[in-house]
Amino acid sequence: MRHHLPLLLCLSVTTLSVHAVEEISEADRAMLEGIIKMGEAGTPIPKHPIPKDLLIKALQTPSPKPEFWEQAMPNDFTVDAEQALQDARDYLNNLPPPSKAELAALKQRTQRNLVHFSGGTFTMGDFGWWETPPWPITTEEEDDPPHSVTLSGFSIQTYRVTFADYDLFTRAKRLPAINTGDYFGGLRFRYPDYPAGSVAWPQARDYCLWLGDITGQPFDLPTEAQWEYAARSGGREVFFAAPPEAEKDVGKLNEILNKAAEGRSPDHFNSRPVGTYPPNRAGVYDMAGYGLEWVFDWYAPYGKASQIDPKGPDSGTLKVLRYVSSDPSKGVTSRRGEAATLKIHRKSLDLEYELIASTVNLNFRCALNKPKPWK
Repeated sequence: MRHHLPLLLCLSVTTLSVHAVEEISEADRAMLEGIIKMGEAGTPIPKHPIPKDLLIKALQTPSPKPEFWEQAMPNDFTVDAEQALQDARDYLNNLPPPSKAELAALKQRTQRNLVHFSGGTFTMGDFGWWETPPWPITTEEEDDPPHSVTLSGFSIQTYRVTFADYDLFTRAKRLPAINTGDYFGGLRFRYPDYPAGSVAWPQARDYCLWLGDITGQPFDLPTEAQWEYAARSGGREVFFAAPPEAEKDVGKLNEILNKAAEGRSPDHFNSRPVGTYPPNRAGVYDMAGYGLEWVFDWYAPYGKASQIDPKGPDSGTLKVLRYVSSDPSKGVTSRRGEAATLKIHRKSLDLEYELIASTVNLNFRCALNKPKPWK
């Protein structure tokens, strides 16, 4: 059961016990025991390279099968991660600028994959407090108090932005490819149709603005109110951004999500191809499952006053992340603040699992600020 191994990365080699993780295979247990003994003896752990042609094939392969990702980007301590990351950078950063045909295809793909909302008024935040009797829908306080919001018409992308589409942006702007830094764990989720991950807020917004430039349409990150309105299928009072039968039933939701996600990711708790999780009533995909999505607004506590097309405060220290979650304590109104730029320093294996869990699932989608559908 190799999917258990990432959990070990939150422990140092010198203090690691194979008993810290249950249900690992005998082969994995033997490998870990060998690594522990080498760590205790101060013996360097031998590293083996990933063949460059195999790694490049992985970067080009949409929705690879489990047997392929285990071969191309194996999850063990003996991989020569530094060389793999360097090979990925060499390949991705030397790709030519996108052709006219590639940009035309992106424009067509973007226009085709939009869900339009005509706008309206809804109760933003934990609307459970307005029920009779009051029944909060989350255990959090950051989505309080509920307040009335009126939105103009807008559209939102059906799917999160993929690595393939984000790579067109970095190629066009001659920017370094994302998710090829100094952490191999993130590279294991870098397939063309997986959501662009480890993206800081400015990188997400820059993509949306660039998308606007090449399409001639007013794209930007969705405001927090737009995101919630879309997740709730036009402001409906639902708990989860899920198909109708699971909008208020976490048991049914988890059944649907687990079935949809089976065998589609190198790790049970992380990224999967866009479109893996079924759409909500409005037709927006992947708003229930794993991950977080950047939105436009600076983070601040909600006020009680009614608002029209709110964009949050003019300044702040944190940007808003909205949850894409099946956790029963985090409903469709859940939110949190996060630093707009991420600086993560790592000195040992102790932080590696924390890093992958906190950044590979930082994703985004763009919104089209146009009152009528783009035709």
